[in-house]
Amino acid sequence: MTTDVVKIERTNLPPMAVDETTNDASMASCTSVVSGQPAGAGGGAVAGNTAGTPKESAKSQNLRRSVVKPTFEKDKYSFLNDLQMFHEKHGTPYLKLPKISGKDVDLHKLYSIVIGRGGWMKVNAREDWDEVIEELDLPTRCVNNEIALKQIYIRYLDRYERVNFHGEDKDPIEDDDDEKRLHRRWSVRMLHSTPSVYNHHQHNVPEGLRSSLKLSDDLYRASEYDKLILSLLSPLPNEQDFAINVCTLMSNENKHTLKVDKCPRLVYALLAHAGVFNHFSLRDTFDEYYSNIRKNSLQRFWKECLFERPQVLELSLEDCFAKMGTDPSALIASIYQEEQEEMDTKCGNENEDETESDFEIMNGRLNTASLRSFLSLGTGLGTNDYIGQRVLQIASIFRNLSFNEENLHLLGRNRTFIRFLIMCANARWNNLHHLGLDMLGNIANEIDINDPQSDEVTRCLVSTLSEGLEGADRGVIISCLEVLSKIAQKESNEENLNRCLNQKLYDQISLFLCLNDIMLLLYTLECIYSLTSMGEKPCNAIMHIR
Repeated sequence: MTTDVVKIERTNLPPMAVDETTNDASMASCTSVVSGQPAGAGGGAVAGNTAGTPKESAKSQNLRRSVVKPTFEKDKYSFLNDLQMFHEKHGTPYLKLPKISGKDVDLHKLYSIVIGRGGWMKVNAREDWDEVIEELDLPTRCVNNEIALKQIYIRYLDRYERVNFHGEDKDPIEDDDDEKRLHRRWSVRMLHSTPSVYNHHQHNVPEGLRSSLKLSDDLYRASEYDKLILSLLSPLPNEQDFAINVCTLMSNENKHTLKVDKCPRLVYALLAHAGVFNHFSLRDTFDEYYSNIRKNSLQRFWKECLFERPQVLELSLEDCFAKMGTDPSALIASIYQEEQEEMDTKCGNENEDETESDFEIMNGRLNTASLRSFLSLGTGLGTNDYIGQRVLQIASIFRNLSFNEENLHLLGRNRTFIRFLIMCANARWNNLHHLGLDMLGNIANEIDINDPQSDEVTRCLVSTLSEGLEGADRGVIISCLEVLSKIAQKESNEENLNRCLNQKLYDQISLFLCLNDIMLLLYTLECIYSLTSMGEKPCNAIMHIR
């Protein structure tokens, strides 16, 4: 029965131009039409297949003609001729075939794929356009390629589909079917609302929907500091210096005209000039600015200042670890291997026995770090150290900004900024460590303490405070007590902070109660009061102090 239906359909096809690439089935159908003989009337194999088949009624034949879709039996050349005649008949002719990103769109293949999936409405309802693009071998990185393909289909194939696939014979104005009317309205709306060029406003998704659609909330917002940021990111050294001087004046403690809450990107631009980056792409840019243009290395400064604290030095390379996506141990080992080879070359093997007897040198990094500290082989240019002065200038700007309450919330929750403060607090260059601890004390009420087992920043922060409390510098001890007290006052930090503090730290804090120093005594009592408010564990730790 199926064979009869196909033959009946072919006998009713209009004459088609025969192309060399036409398959045997289409050639047979064309030959039968041109010769004027029905496919089932002649002799040969075709006649043999139809021998003995009863003829169907005219009503049954018309029904089967409406069900069978002859488009799939047409070759590409015949389809394009039919499509062009269809548009000329309806007053919508076209001269050129559409393109996406410079590549021609195969209308025959596009129509076949969409019809094979049930037509425009079903493909659009299921959002299958990305799969259609893959089948058409179109560029996947083209901006708005799905919308462009929809527009092409609406312009060239939508009306052709409704007439040849759905069998619409009425004038669309006289059509009262709700589904068809909806289809027509949707097609017209898509045709006129889809931009033919890139339109930025189509990305303006309401903030309420961005989270539900898993879209980024970190969007660009215009501010009055955009020109200042562009100057900070400029490759011209004079432009950078001028912008940093402007930030220094605007961050003056008396004026407070620089409000970083209005432009959070300003924080990242300033930190980049201090060698701390939130993304590896920004590191690559500033490595070009400083290493190749200014002939000074930002990373070398931190490597020399934090050589004895490898865990803190890793914070400066956090963006590199995100780029690598692997274990950073190899990168850290390479940092110290270069320095160790340099030290071995300078020191030689002449005084090896004497050094071992005097310092009880251990193998590995501790050996190199001890020699650097003893021989003072670190950075020592003072005011002539260009990178050191630049980092000190950036730290002074942020210290001024940290006294403004409007900036505290943003600075306290900026992970990159906290990394910078921890690095400054551990660096013994000029007064960077005092500036770092001062800024930590100003923003400590806004700092969130995370799980120390998974967060390197939390581990380094607690380690910095513990080492400061065990040191002999009175100013550092007071600053560490202040930071610890403010962090403990935040209720959300109680659980994670209790995991970080051990009995040894409580013993060290209690020793300050025995000193004849009123200011130190006040800060110690305030810190103990804040710690005991965190629950049972710190109270028991203080009770067990001997």
